[in-house]
Amino acid sequence: MRPASPGFKVCPDCGETKAVSSFAAGKTRSDGLHTYCRPCNNARGYASDQRLHGSTRGRALRSRYRMSEQDLAAMVARQGGLCAICRERPAVHVDHDHRAGWVRGVLCFTCNVGLGNFGDDEARLRLAVRYLRRHRHQSSPSLAAQGFQVCVSCAKRRPFADFAVRRSERLEDGSDGRQPCCATCDEADGGGRDIANRHGLTVSQVGALLASQGGVCAVCRIRPAEHVDHDHASGRIRGILCFTCNTGMGNFGDDPNRLLLAANYLKGDACRIQLVV
Repeated sequence: MRPASPGFKVCPDCGETKAVSSFAAGKTRSDGLHTYCRPCNNARGYASDQRLHGSTRGRALRSRYRMSEQDLAAMVARQGGLCAICRERPAVHVDHDHRAGWVRGVLCFTCNVGLGNFGDDEARLRLAVRYLRRHRHQSSPSLAAQGFQVCVSCAKRRPFADFAVRRSERLEDGSDGRQPCCATCDEADGGGRDIANRHGLTVSQVGALLASQGGVCAVCRIRPAEHVDHDHASGRIRGILCFTCNTGMGNFGDDPNRLLLAANYLKGDACRIQLVV
C-alpha cells in the first residue's frame, strides 16, 4: 500500500485515501489516529454489537445495567408493557438506583425525567403532593362556585368582585381571567411594573410571595424560588418554585396522585435487579 501524502491517511477497510480529519483520535496508535476512517470504524462497531449482543441497544444494556434484551423484555412483560409508575404510557426507559446499583423498573419518558427532576427523592415527591393538594383545596370548584377566590398577596378569601379581570387572557388560556391579587393589594402595590404578564404579578407582589416562602421553593424549601407556578386549569398562582420542582411537577402533569405513585415506587423494592459494579 502506497504511503499517503502528509495530512492524509489510507483506510484499510474501504481502501480510500482520506484527510486525517476523517479518522477519530487513537491515543494508543503511533500516529494518534484510529486505523479505520469514521464510517468504517462505526460499521465495525455496529457489526460487533450485532455479533456479541444482538444490537447496539443490547450492548448498552449490558454495559450500563448488566442485563440482556431478554431480561428487559421480561421486565416489561411483568409490568404489562406499561410504565411502572403511571401505568398509562409504554415502558421504554430503564430506571435504576444510582446509589444502590439495582434496576428498579422500566418507565415512560415523562416519569423517568420527572424522577430525575426530583433527584429520585421520595420525601421531595411527597412534599410536591402536599403542595398540589393544598392549593387544589384553595382553588377548589366549591370555592369558585361560591363566588370566592384566594388572593396570592394577602392570602385572604375574597369575592370575585374584588379581582380585576384580564379579558384577553380569558380568551387565550380558557381561564376566568381574574387577576391573582385582589384590587386592595393591587392598589397598595401602586400598579408596579408587571414582570410576568402571563400571571399578572407585579414586582412587589412577587416580592411578597417570595417573602411568605422565605425566599425558597414552595415545594422543597431548599433551593431558591425562581419560577412562578400556576394551576393550568384555573389560572390561579400557587407559588414560586425552583427550576427542578417546577419542571418535575410538569413532567408528572401536576397530578398529585401520579407524584404519590412515584414516591411509592421509590419506596418499594420494585424489580431490584442487582447490577454488577
